[in-house]
Amino acid sequence: MNRSKLRLRDVLRADVPAIYGALARDEAGDDRLVRRTYRFIHWLERGSSREVQAYIVPPAPLWWAYAPGDDSWADQIHKRYLRALWEEHGLVGKAGLLLLGLPAWLPVVLVMIAWSTTLNGGAIRRQSGKSVTRQMMEQLWFAWRHGVLPPWYYMFELFDPQQQAKAPHYIHRFELKNGLLQILRRGVPAKRRTPTQNKIAFLKRCAKAGIRTLPNLAILKAGKLQIQGGTRAQLFAQDLFVKPSRGRGGEGAGLWRHSAEGYRLQDGAPLSPEQLVQHLAEASKRTTLLVQPRARNHAAIADLSNGALCTARIVTMRTESGGHEAVCALFRMAVGDNRLVDNFHAGGIAAPIDVATGMLGAATDWGLRPRHGWKTHHPDTGGQIEARALPLWAETRALAERAHAAFDDRHIIGWDMAILSDGPAIVEANGGPDTDMHQRVSRDPLGNQRFGQLMAFHLDGVR
Repeated sequence: MNRSKLRLRDVLRADVPAIYGALARDEAGDDRLVRRTYRFIHWLERGSSREVQAYIVPPAPLWWAYAPGDDSWADQIHKRYLRALWEEHGLVGKAGLLLLGLPAWLPVVLVMIAWSTTLNGGAIRRQSGKSVTRQMMEQLWFAWRHGVLPPWYYMFELFDPQQQAKAPHYIHRFELKNGLLQILRRGVPAKRRTPTQNKIAFLKRCAKAGIRTLPNLAILKAGKLQIQGGTRAQLFAQDLFVKPSRGRGGEGAGLWRHSAEGYRLQDGAPLSPEQLVQHLAEASKRTTLLVQPRARNHAAIADLSNGALCTARIVTMRTESGGHEAVCALFRMAVGDNRLVDNFHAGGIAAPIDVATGMLGAATDWGLRPRHGWKTHHPDTGGQIEARALPLWAETRALAERAHAAFDDRHIIGWDMAILSDGPAIVEANGGPDTDMHQRVSRDPLGNQRFGQLMAFHLDGVR
């Protein structure tokens, strides 16, 4: 199978589709830059063994961790992260933060400013009239004062004066994934923790609780095919979607289209069912694979798909009374050459969903570079996005809230939901959902929404 190599130029240009394409296709694991990129990403996500990990700690907020503030939900969240970061370290660790972390902050941030401005500065100058120099100075200020690092200055459009007052209320990815979510999980013994990352265990728990998910037809593990239901002939009479049992963001997924010639992945050569099993069995020696039928969207939103399944990401949180509530949501769509998955990581776009009504807003991409901007219609199909109501939205939201009850040890879950012609189904769940994409597409920080209110409430109850 042909594979595109990951190029350093694509990384430096923040070409998300090219990076994703190379990572997703590196089946043999022989691309050195791919391996190094994976190691770096995993190091960032896991960091040290500490519960609260430091990324690039801005000097001013570190001092303000114990200072009086406005006591907003976002202020409580920011201070809880910084206080936990400081208090978890011993004397030597505190000295390291002060003597090494703070002096390193400025040069690192200046490099990030140079990189992000190179990618975006000219386009934003033409769009807003704001000079490149002014953009650079604002990036430095927001990084110092509010911990908003330079790429997020463009992602959250803080070059727009109307957006700048919102800067204190953005909840940062590093605060949650590398600290606060671990603090919330602290009181749950490991043996009682429900599975989300392990897709096989996740599907089993949903089935036991009567929660509808996309069906799992087979498992390939250690070179062996295990059919979960039906016959071999039934399995190989349809399009098949194959993904790793522990993958994230669509990594390693593949859509095998069925025809009279056999199974074909993208533009590769057709394989017979026997050859397909042999190919997947070899890959399963490195990672367990799930085999599912290809799912198609409800006919009412078919024109928002370029061939890939569109999904709604719904974040639910445990409420003050112990119930479960959908607090934010967005609708993801694949665009361009990617016709496999709808993730931001794969270069897709997403639109905010009004949680109460299911109405869509305008869609955009990740915002790391000026690629798509804001779209009222799908770039490929022309289907209307903005001011469009999703079908079966009440049922979709209710399924996510009901599903959270089966994973009640978790304070927060991000659900990937498929809206099919016969109703909604859960694709998978994320125990540490990304907040950047919700804040990007809504142009509004989560710290001043219901998300921030519940996060502050739960953190206040954990010591």
